[in-house]
Amino acid sequence: MKHGKLLACMLAFLFLVGGLGYLPNRAVAQDEEKVFKVGVLGDLESLNPILAWTEFAWQLIPLIYEPLVRWNISGGGDWRIVPGMAESWEWADNGTQVTLHLVQNATWHDGTPFTSADVNWTLFTWTWLGWWISSQSHTDHHAIQVIDDYTIALNFVDWGLPNQWRWDGVNDTTPFRWYRGDYNGTPTEIAREYFLMTIPYLPIFPMHLWDQLMWSSPDPGTGINAGGHGYYNYTGPGQSTPWVATSFFHNNTWKDAISWGVLDYTWAEPRIGTGPFMFDEWIPGESVRLVADEDYHYGRVNIDALEFITYSTVETMTQGVVVGDIDFCSTSVTFTELTDFGPTVDVIENDFMGYRMLFINQYEDYLNASGAYNGRGGSKYNALLENDVRKAIHQSLDKSRIADVAYLGTARAADSPIHDSLIWHNDAMVEFTPGAAAAIATLEGAGWQVNSAGLWEKDLGGYNETLSFDLKYVAGDPIAFVEAQLLEEDIEATGIAITTVPVEASTFVSDMTEGTWNYALATDFWTQLGDPNHYIWYLRSDGGLNPNNIEIPRIDELFKEQQLESDYTARKALVDEFQQIVYDDSSIIPLVYYQDVEIYRSDRWEFRPQDLTWTSGIFSVHNHAGWMNVDAAEATTTTPPPPLPVEMIVIVAGAAVAIVVIVAVVWFKRK
Repeated sequence: MKHGKLLACMLAFLFLVGGLGYLPNRAVAQDEEKVFKVGVLGDLESLNPILAWTEFAWQLIPLIYEPLVRWNISGGGDWRIVPGMAESWEWADNGTQVTLHLVQNATWHDGTPFTSADVNWTLFTWTWLGWWISSQSHTDHHAIQVIDDYTIALNFVDWGLPNQWRWDGVNDTTPFRWYRGDYNGTPTEIAREYFLMTIPYLPIFPMHLWDQLMWSSPDPGTGINAGGHGYYNYTGPGQSTPWVATSFFHNNTWKDAISWGVLDYTWAEPRIGTGPFMFDEWIPGESVRLVADEDYHYGRVNIDALEFITYSTVETMTQGVVVGDIDFCSTSVTFTELTDFGPTVDVIENDFMGYRMLFINQYEDYLNASGAYNGRGGSKYNALLENDVRKAIHQSLDKSRIADVAYLGTARAADSPIHDSLIWHNDAMVEFTPGAAAAIATLEGAGWQVNSAGLWEKDLGGYNETLSFDLKYVAGDPIAFVEAQLLEEDIEATGIAITTVPVEASTFVSDMTEGTWNYALATDFWTQLGDPNHYIWYLRSDGGLNPNNIEIPRIDELFKEQQLESDYTARKALVDEFQQIVYDDSSIIPLVYYQDVEIYRSDRWEFRPQDLTWTSGIFSVHNHAGWMNVDAAEATTTTPPPPLPVEMIVIVAGAAVAIVVIVAVVWFKRK
C-alpha cells in the first residue's frame, strides 16, 4: 500500500468518526469531602480477584485487597519489593523455606482482625485449585506452617500442587474432569526473586467470609448462588448443566472440594479486604466508588474517596479533565502532542510496562477450518504454521517507522516480550535481516512461488495455499488504525496480501480469547510484570493466557527451570534463551515499546514527585502509592479552563477511542 492510500484511509477514518467527541463546559461540583475522580473507559467485568482480568479491575483490586508484598517502582525504579501484609521475611540458608512476619495491627474492612490463618487459607486454596500457578507452583500445600497468629512459613518443593481429580467449570469441548498427578514433595531451592516478584499479584482473602462460601458452607442445599457445595452436572454437548448440591467433599463426580459458585459472574462475592480503600458502590456502566479506610494499618490515605467514572471515548474523557468534570484520566499522544491544555492540567508520561505486538495465530482448528471452525469456508491458513512465512512477515516490518508515525515519535522499536527497561531484557538478541528484499528471499528459499495473480502460493499437504490474510485491530483507536495501515503497507511490499479489519472492542476480546483465537493476524497491546516468570507462563503450551496457541516444548521447560535457578547469571541466561526462542518463532512479534500518557488537574491535586514517575504511570496495576499519597492542592485562583481547541477537535475528530483491551481469558481453567 502506498503513502497516498494510507493518507486517504486516515482522512476517511477522521470523516467517519468526526463530531462524536465534543463535550461543552459544565459546572464543577464543589464537594465537601475530598473526592478524586478518575475517568475510565468501559465497565468492570468483576471485582472478584478469581474472575477479574481487565486493567480497570486490577487497578481497583489491590486498593481493596492487599498482597503479602508490593512492588516499588517509584521513579521508574528497580522493582524492589516492599512490605504489604508481610512487614518482613527471611529465607532459610538453603532457599527451600521463607518465613513471613505479618503486620499485627491490621483488620479487615468489617473489623475482624487479620491473622496468619487468612494467609494460610488463601495460599492453600490457590495451591489446591492450581490458580495463580505462575507464583504458587512450588509452594507445598502439605507444608504451609502457621507458627503463630502473625508468623507463617512456606516450604518449597519440586512441584507443590496436589494430586487430585479436578473439575473444569467451563462448559466447552474439553473434559469436565481430569486428573492432576504431578505433585513432587522433594524440598527444592527456588529463585527467591521469582517468588517475591510474583506474589504482589496475589491478594489475601478474609478466611472468615470466603471459607464458608467455598469449602464449608453451613447450608449445602441452597445451590450455586449461595455458595453451597456442589457441581455442574454435565449432561452432554449443547445440553444444560444443572447445579447439583452435595453435602460432602468427595464423591465420584466432584473431587476438588470447592464450590464453583465463585466462578459465577453474578455471584456477589464479599468485597472486604485490608487495603487502604473500602468498596462503597458500583453502578454498572456508570461509576465505581471506593472510600478511605479510617483504620488502615499503614495510615489513612489523604483523600476521602476515589470515584471511577465511565466514559465511552478517550476524547470525551480527556475533555472531562479539561473542563473539570473529572480530575484524572489516561489519554492518547494524539492529544498531548498536538495541543496545550493550559496551566490547570499537567501531563504525565512514563514507559508503559508492556508493548504493542503482532499476533500470528497458531490455533490449528482455525487455520485448518476444522473443529469449531468446520464449515467456515474460505481459505485455509496453514501457511502461518510455517516458520519461514512468519519469519518473512517479521522481516518485512519497519518497527521504527511505526514508532515514529503511529506514536508521533514517542515510542521505540521492540524486539522482545521482556521490556527493554528491565534487567531481564536480552540485549544481545540475534535478529533477522530486515526489509522486503530479505523477506522475499526467505519465501523463495522455502519454495514459495508467485502465481499469475501475483500472490505467493505453495502446496501444503495437498492444498494449494496462498499468502493472503486478514489483520484485525480494535476499531475506534486512532493509533491502532494507523499502526494497522503501516503493517499492511510493510507486509504487502513482500507480496503477501493483507486486508485490515477493524473489530469492535468487546468482539475483539472474544476473538482473541483462549480456545477461540478467531483471527489470522491481529495487533494489540500486552502488559507485563517486572519479573519474566509471568510472561513465560503466558506462553507455555498450557498457559492460562496463551494469546495464540503457541506451543513450544522448550518454553514449557524454561518455565520451571528459571523458577528453580537461584543464581542470577544462570537464570538470566535461561530468560535470554526464552526471548530468543520467541523472536525466532515469530508468531508473537513485539512491535514497539511506548509511553503511558495521563493527564490530571494540577490546580486541584498534588502528587508526590516520585509517584509521577512510576513505570506505567498512576493508573496501573503496579502503582498503589499514587492513590495513597495524592492530596488536595493549596487553593489558588485560576481562570476556568477552555474546552479543547476547535482545531484539535477537527484534527482528532473523535477518533481517540482507545478501549483498554488486555488479551486474556476468564481464568476458569488454569489461573
